[in-house]
Amino acid sequence: MTFDEIAFKCNFAFIDQDGKVAKRRCDRNFVEWGIPLCDALNDVVIPGYDGKYVMKCQHATEHRCGIKISGPNLSSCITGNDPLKDNLPPVKCVAEDMSDKDAVFSGKLVQDASDEIRRILSEHPINIKRKEEGKSYSNFVTLRGASKRISSQSFIEKHDLKAFMIAPTAIIRGIGITFGIDIIDVKGTTGYYDSDLNGKADATVE
Repeated sequence: MTFDEIAFKCNFAFIDQDGKVAKRRCDRNFVEWGIPLCDALNDVVIPGYDGKYVMKCQHATEHRCGIKISGPNLSSCITGNDPLKDNLPPVKCVAEDMSDKDAVFSGKLVQDASDEIRRILSEHPINIKRKEEGKSYSNFVTLRGASKRISSQSFIEKHDLKAFMIAPTAIIRGIGITFGIDIIDVKGTTGYYDSDLNGKADATVE
């Protein structure tokens, strides 16, 4: 992630016919069927901006993903669309300070991105089939915690110590990357109770 991009913590969610976010978490078993939805949202050009703004989507765990938007003059000083509770309508993405031109622009851009995400998911064959079968599906993505990469002194510069991190959880990995800490991938680590702790220990010793 570059210093000019903005990113969000996200859930694959479900909006009902009344326009309310009935399920902020569409399905705990999302991994079994929903990963292609992440692919469908990857490299999407946000319409209406002359091809200057592009979304990237990366799956995290369960129904969670991260979405990044690239392009000029982006501000993270905006709201997301996440109502934070079920059975409430989505929040409109707007600037936190309406005198901040970049934030006002970014709020509108992200709202348009949210609308495009909803269109793509509603038309996706997986969701259409699951809807017909009466199964849970996702027609919305909640966007919260707009942020940008920060410029900071690295861990080794500050402490004169080399560090590494074993972190399958995306948000923890991001903290490590921010401070220049090497990320070690270990097979079988999940960030949950079923994580391969012996594998972590072996990798640490090595």
